Amino acid sequence: MKIIFKILIYLLFLSSYLYSKDTLAVISTKDFYLITKDSLQFDIYLSKNSDDWNAFANSTLQLYFLDTMFVADSSDFIFDYKTNTSDLPIFTSTGNQIPIDSYLIEPKVFKNRFSITIIGPEKYDDCQKLSLGQTIKLGTFSIKSKSKKNLPNYLKWLEPIYWYQAVVYKRDTDSLINNSIPFYYKNDNISMDDGKNLIVKYNIEHNPEEYFNFDNFWVIYTGQKIDSLGWSTKLEKDVNGYFIKRGVRTNIFEIEYSDLIGTWVANDPKYNPDYVSKGYSKTGHIYNPFYDTVYYRGGEYCYSLWANMNRKDGTTYDTLLASKCITVPNAVISKANPLTNPFSSSTIISLDLDDDCYVDGFVTDEIGNFVTQLTYNGKPMDKLMMKIGKNYSIPFNASSIASQGLYNAVFIAHPINDINIELSKAVVKLQLVKDGSK
Repeated sequence: MKIIFKILIYLLFLSSYLYSKDTLAVISTKDFYLITKDSLQFDIYLSKNSDDWNAFANSTLQLYFLDTMFVADSSDFIFDYKTNTSDLPIFTSTGNQIPIDSYLIEPKVFKNRFSITIIGPEKYDDCQKLSLGQTIKLGTFSIKSKSKKNLPNYLKWLEPIYWYQAVVYKRDTDSLINNSIPFYYKNDNISMDDGKNLIVKYNIEHNPEEYFNFDNFWVIYTGQKIDSLGWSTKLEKDVNGYFIKRGVRTNIFEIEYSDLIGTWVANDPKYNPDYVSKGYSKTGHIYNPFYDTVYYRGGEYCYSLWANMNRKDGTTYDTLLASKCITVPNAVISKANPLTNPFSSSTIISLDLDDDCYVDGFVTDEIGNFVTQLTYNGKPMDKLMMKIGKNYSIPFNASSIASQGLYNAVFIAHPINDINIELSKAVVKLQLVKDGSK
């Protein structure tokens, strides 16, 4: 009985040993992103889970669309590897050459599947070595529909695994049976998966649900009846493109958006390629600057920003993201103040301009007689071109003026290329006190 019991224990141990599975590596597909509605991108990683192998040699990996509405076909799909996205040293020569000390990545489309072949070096010494627990990126891949289909944002590994998937390694020493019969040599390719004891696990890691996140929309008046527009997103997803409409406020409650100033739609007269979405981004994008020239000064112009979005069922819709209004000013001087007044010898006049102007600047005495021309940056202010801006510092040096008293600093702004606006004028009263007393 004891002998029979020992035999049974041995058989159970042997059975457990024979059918225990050792996972040599894990292939993970993750970071699925719809770059555009018809372009899918994803990454593939290789992790080393066992010390039974040393160096990655080559592989064949095959995926497919789980959704039966989408069938891989080279007539409709383009399958690409994105350059410089692999941790492997990549073979860059063209033609039918085989890599010697690097790897060749070949994505192809076959009937019902997307295939990735990675061909590695012939010798162990040239292969990519991995330490236990190390993960390397095999590459970023993209699938694009030629017919502009709205693609699903996921794939599946083609099954059965042992038929469609393969990962091969090399070891750093020869393997001998009974120390004499070669089982394989150092530079031989060895499959990681025998379907029984040695296996490779294949994972699909789908992204958590993400939603488009808008950030900001801005409109800035830059002068000469030109508005500058731009916008930013925090997370960009499922967007085809943007368009902007312009309107004029007719009263406090109503804005009539009648003019399209830019759109992502290619066949529209207002098409601008920079209005097309820049694609998926976890951190969003910035779109600017876009310029719009308005017809008249003095009005309040409003802009509405729209996005064309994708639904999960493949349909699209337009949604309003933001609206901004801005007043286009007349060519006016909005501020002219002396920094010191009264003054004994010189003072500075701070000048604000609400638009680009040609500016006259001069000083008169109390009854209007011309005293001196003012200057800015050493240039006489005689129809001097000055850009829209705040706190221009205009100096007035009165040291050569004999008598103290009251003076006028006069500024006249002439609008640029706009005959419909009257001249803008500002007069600054100044008091000159020679002895410094009031």
